Amino acid sequence: MCNTTAIRAELDQVRANIKSVEAGLSNWSDEMVAVQDTMESLTKEVKALKHKCEDLEGRMRRGNIRIIGVTETQGSSSPAAVSALLKEVFQLDREVRVERSHRSLTQRRPGDTPRPIIAKLNSEGEAADILRRARRGKLHFKGNPIAILPDYTASVAKARAVFTDVRKILHDRPGVRFGILYPARFRVSYNNIEKEFVDAAKAMDYVKENTLSSRW
Repeated sequence: MCNTTAIRAELDQVRANIKSVEAGLSNWSDEMVAVQDTMESLTKEVKALKHKCEDLEGRMRRGNIRIIGVTETQGSSSPAAVSALLKEVFQLDREVRVERSHRSLTQRRPGDTPRPIIAKLNSEGEAADILRRARRGKLHFKGNPIAILPDYTASVAKARAVFTDVRKILHDRPGVRFGILYPARFRVSYNNIEKEFVDAAKAMDYVKENTLSSRW
């Protein structure tokens, strides 16, 4: 009789322990669901804030240009030097007002190519005009080839760079028009057929397929 009573007492204790564990697991599960919901909400907020910051930085850079290939000498990246460079390269009959300019902040080692010059012009319209002129043909300054490009954010520049190979394939191909729309959409047009891509691999597949066909 005593043994039966003891066994029942132990079983009751086991049942109580199981219920306690189940209750704890239930609470833990509820807490995990709450944590996951919070994480999802925070992830969305961070993504939205990142997008806003990216957009704001992009807007702030609209008046900027990036000049590639200018030999690094003392004063070569000053506002006065950049203004003179633009006037000479484009044979302008006016001065281009440059608010501020500097070399990129990357460290330069012996033998490296010149660091880009980043210049903020007086207005977005002035920057847009310079960039339009830069797209018309090859540019040279003091006998050296240079390039004048938009000053994109790092993430936008990286997203656009993935289309470099497909642009090389289409370079100098007659009858084909192509370009990259902001922030990183590749557009190609031929025979009134226009396509846009955000995926570089799909753009390459399309270009290769159509380049080998009789339509190109």
